Amino acid sequence: LNDITVMSNGDVYCTESVHNAIYKIDATTDTLIHFVTLEGFNFPNGITHCGESDEIFVAVDEGIIKLNLITKEYILLETPEGVNASTIDGLECYKNSFIGHQSSKITRFYYNDNIESIVRAEEFDSGKEFDSSTTGAIGNGVYHYIVNSQIRSGVDRENHRLKPLDSLESIIIRRKRLK
Repeated sequence: LNDITVMSNGDVYCTESVHNAIYKIDATTDTLIHFVTLEGFNFPNGITHCGESDEIFVAVDEGIIKLNLITKEYILLETPEGVNASTIDGLECYKNSFIGHQSSKITRFYYNDNIESIVRAEEFDSGKEFDSSTTGAIGNGVYHYIVNSQIRSGVDRENHRLKPLDSLESIIIRRKRLK
């Protein structure tokens, strides 16, 4: 499993990136079940919900999917030319927008009223200190996020091991008040 979102009733939805699936942990039975496979899309990653609706939103390589929890139908949100909503890692919903982590930057994607298309995007944060996609969380109107998780730079790929701790950079966690 990759990422989770928790609904107000306690149900948990999880992305599973290798087999393009969404899993559910039912709050009443505490059981993990396969919920849906996202046919035609690749690498579901970040996942979130917006308010009390029966929908969740899933970041896939192709963009952001809107998934109806009742019918299990899903659509890819339309994006205007020049807006890149692909390969998002962490995904949060806040006041008519998604906050998405994209390797060396974080982008805020504003959506239309029925959440079927992204209407514009703006850079939320970026810099040379960003080393790979990561995630964040909202609390009390503030977005807290990891800048340099070292998910790529902290691994010795040749030996399939984490690098020694004394060779890693100090972790940077930022916070930014949301408007």
